[in-house]
Amino acid sequence: MILQSEGHNIFSNLSSREYSDLMQLLKQSILATDLTLYFENRNTFFELVNNGEYNWNVKAHRDMCRSMLMTACDLGAVTKPWEISRKVAELVTNEFFEQGDRERSELKLTPSAIFDRNRKDELPGLQMEWIDGICSPLYETLVKLNPKLQPMLDTIQVNRSKWEELNNERQCAPPSEAPPPPQAPPHCGGENTAPCSPPLVDAGIAPCCGAATHMAAGPSRPAS
Repeated sequence: MILQSEGHNIFSNLSSREYSDLMQLLKQSILATDLTLYFENRNTFFELVNNGEYNWNVKAHRDMCRSMLMTACDLGAVTKPWEISRKVAELVTNEFFEQGDRERSELKLTPSAIFDRNRKDELPGLQMEWIDGICSPLYETLVKLNPKLQPMLDTIQVNRSKWEELNNERQCAPPSEAPPPPQAPPHCGGENTAPCSPPLVDAGIAPCCGAATHMAAGPSRPAS
């Protein structure tokens, strides 16, 4: 719609073939933000990089790398300073709690851990699982391709240590004195928070990064 608006078609000088190819590339890049597809492709990409077989001159390799970079961008909040990264986690978690409340009240279902407001004190542990299972492996592999990305990986590790501190405090404190988990500010839960991919929901892993995991199937949730 933007491209079709007057004065906004920045690709107007492309040939019909070039324009078609570009639209296809954009579609593929958007679909790459689906974590289901990420899981399907990441092992192949990781093996190529770890074995030193990644070749920029091979189109299939470039396409795979672009998809991994789209996911890395989508997970980018985990690479931000702690206060920003934590706030994003709070926003996403609050959105999930609202989803779980509806499942409980309207569908009479028991929500999964990441959607269950009654288990909100488990947030730090769930964030650690998310970082260990999703974020760190991807950024570690990208750093092998480009060492200049190392500061992003360093920040991920710092943020994980912060979540681990909160998790240890929760486990060590008596139940009645357990520190309350982070709460989202009143304005959160809007359209700028992210959905979760079905495999992550089943695994009970909570996204901390605001990943726009556009699902091909599963419960409908607002896209980031």
